[in-house]
Amino acid sequence: MKGFRATWAMSALVVVLAGYTYYEYRNASRDLDRAQGERQAFTLKREDINEIRLSSKGESTLLRKEGDDWKVIEPVADLAEGTAIEGFLFQTLPIKLKTFRGEEDGPPNFAEYGLEIPDSSIELATKDAREKLDVSAKHAFDGSFYVRSNGEALLGDAGLAQIVGRPPSNFRSRRLWRNDEAAVERVDVSFDGGRDKYTLQMTNGKWDLEPKSAFQVDSEKVEKWIEKVQNLLPNDFEKEGLTAEEKSKYLLAKPATVVTFKYKGKDGKLAEWQMTLGQDRAEDVFVYTDQRPTIYKTSKVSTAGIKVPPQFFREGKAPFQFDVEKAREVRVTVAKESHLFKKTDKGWELAEGASKDLELDQEKLVQLFQNVRNLEAQEFVPGATVKAAPQVEIHGDGGQVLLALAWGDQYKAKSPWNGASTFRFVKTNLGKEVMGMAADKLDKLVDAHLLVNKSSSTPEKK
Repeated sequence: MKGFRATWAMSALVVVLAGYTYYEYRNASRDLDRAQGERQAFTLKREDINEIRLSSKGESTLLRKEGDDWKVIEPVADLAEGTAIEGFLFQTLPIKLKTFRGEEDGPPNFAEYGLEIPDSSIELATKDAREKLDVSAKHAFDGSFYVRSNGEALLGDAGLAQIVGRPPSNFRSRRLWRNDEAAVERVDVSFDGGRDKYTLQMTNGKWDLEPKSAFQVDSEKVEKWIEKVQNLLPNDFEKEGLTAEEKSKYLLAKPATVVTFKYKGKDGKLAEWQMTLGQDRAEDVFVYTDQRPTIYKTSKVSTAGIKVPPQFFREGKAPFQFDVEKAREVRVTVAKESHLFKKTDKGWELAEGASKDLELDQEKLVQLFQNVRNLEAQEFVPGATVKAAPQVEIHGDGGQVLLALAWGDQYKAKSPWNGASTFRFVKTNLGKEVMGMAADKLDKLVDAHLLVNKSSSTPEKK
């Protein structure tokens, strides 16, 4: 009997659900069958729109154009991302609505369609006009949403839910540095809550370090690092508010790094901008600036190239700079074989170390010179040694060594800003210390086809 009663109850439930589904289907079909056409949801021109208000589930976003820039007015005051606004308008303005009620139906009962108190709304405005679209949480059988526009009940595409449901953070700019026309003249950097500090100072068009460093500073490295700081784009907005409790929660109370730019704005006035990076929390790093009380979330990887010591700016090209015009002999190791090339009145020629059927590809030798001069140490490794004979050795008149370049074993990069890169130990006669450089770059430095067959002028096949 219990099994029978359970089966009966289930059957009754199925009947009720089927009846409800049929009722909804009939109503939806009636609405769709009576559709009389389409109309444009908004008639305003995109270039004239200067205000957007979105409301969804009790949350309101107000965006306003001021001059050439869009700004977020509510729920927080911030700069808006112009591309996000353009994308939103590109999606919204083409929206079309379907009519499904006739004049004989009389005034619409908005409560029936969930529009008495709409779930969401979009409002666009220009200097002279304002248009609003209310969207119900209730939708027709085909997925279309009921909407209200100009006192009418209409049907809108299912994509409306995605458009009106966009949170305020979708429109806010995540850019931390917002002074693109400024000229940075000084950068103060501190680590570990201020225990370690250094300053980068622009003097006579070149960057230098304070306290004075024992090595030459590479101004190009400084400029690229400044750009990296300026281009840091956090992944998300984490929290509004900078209380002591919030700073402690997000590991900002004793920050890992604080970067302070001192710059001249386009008006020529001196100004200051400061960015604070918290300690790593797993793979996340939280950050804020002195421009607004917002805590942003970014990644450990994206900040590794910013949290750098003074040694990061050390000039690394000098150990590879030789006078190409003085070169008269070059000894190169190709495929583990040593070859000597000499410069004659006819140009560079193979002198020894290969079959008489082979000759030098002069263009590739010139390219080798250029590649060597473009090398740059990525880190310096005090105490390391290179247990290898020079793979490239360049001599001038009288046999003086212009450059002796050798590289040895592979190792994992030691500096945090180089990540998990694989380097090789490198040494030249023009530098005192052993350096680290990307292994793959060194492995490809000498073209394996530096020698070609005389008869075919094609690369030697081994």
